[in-house]
Amino acid sequence: MINASYINNPYKNGYSIQKSNQSQAVDKESFFTNDFNEAAKIPKDYKIDATQMQTLIKNLSQNKHFDTIDFTKTLENAYKVFSNLMQFSKNELPLGFEMDKNSFEILKIYDNAQDLENNFLNENNSYKGSKVVINLKDLNSKDKSFMNFANVVFNQFGGGYLIEGQSNISGKLMGFDKNMDKNQIQDLNDFIKNNSFIANGSMEKLMEALDLFSSNLSIEEFKQKWLNLTTNLEPSNKTIEQIAREDLKAKEEQKPFAPIQSESQNKETYKDDNAKNELLKKLLENKFGK
Repeated sequence: MINASYINNPYKNGYSIQKSNQSQAVDKESFFTNDFNEAAKIPKDYKIDATQMQTLIKNLSQNKHFDTIDFTKTLENAYKVFSNLMQFSKNELPLGFEMDKNSFEILKIYDNAQDLENNFLNENNSYKGSKVVINLKDLNSKDKSFMNFANVVFNQFGGGYLIEGQSNISGKLMGFDKNMDKNQIQDLNDFIKNNSFIANGSMEKLMEALDLFSSNLSIEEFKQKWLNLTTNLEPSNKTIEQIAREDLKAKEEQKPFAPIQSESQNKETYKDDNAKNELLKKLLENKFGK
C-alpha cells in the first residue's frame, strides 16, 4: 500500500510523505490497481509498477523548488506530455523534445544530439521563454515506459513545469509558480539582480540569503527581508549564487603556507576555512540543485 497523496516539504526540514485517508492499493504482482490510474487520468490498461513509483516519489522529494507537491496531478501532467510526445513522434521516443510550458503541447523533437545540446543549453531554455527543452538522452534504451520517462523528466530543470504544488521563492524565480505571469517572474528576477550584494566573507549573511530562497514567504515579505539583509552591504551586479561559487573557487585555489591548525591573518584557522567551504558546497547543492 502507498498512502501518499502529496509530498510535503516543511521549511528547512526536508521532504516527507504527507499521508491521506485513501491508500493506493497494489495488487499481488506489485502493480497499482485501476483506482490510481483513474485518479491520475492514466488509461486503466496501463500497468504502473510500485517499485518505479517509489523511485519517482524519491526523485520528486529531492526537488528544491517546492514546499508541497500534489503527486497525483503532477503524474497526470507527466502522462499528458508522454502521450502527446508519443503521438507527435509516432510512438518512438526521441533524444529530446521541446514543449510549451503551459499547454504541454509538443513543438519539436530532437534526433540529433548536437542540435539537442545546443538548444538545451541555450539561455532561453529558462524562466524567460514560453517553451522548454527536455533531454531524454539518459532514458534507458531497454525501458522506454512512461514511469521511466517520468523519472528522467523530473530529474531535470524542465520537469519543474509539470509539477503541481506550492513553490518556494526559488521555484518562483525559476518560473514554476503557475499563479505568476511572465512579467511577475521577470520582476522578481530583476529585483534579485538589482539588489545582489557581496557578503564580504560573512557566512552568516550568506546562509541567511540562501535560506530565503527556500522560504515559503510571499513575494512582498521576501523582498522586505532581502532588503533588510542587504543593508550596509556592498552592492554587486552578480547573483548571490555567482558570488558564492566564485568565493568558494577562490578559497579552494588558495594554498596555505602554514599547518592546518595555525592562525591566518583574520584569526581563523585553515581548519575552520575548510569546514566553511564544505558547508558552502552543501548549501549551494541544496539551494540551487534540482
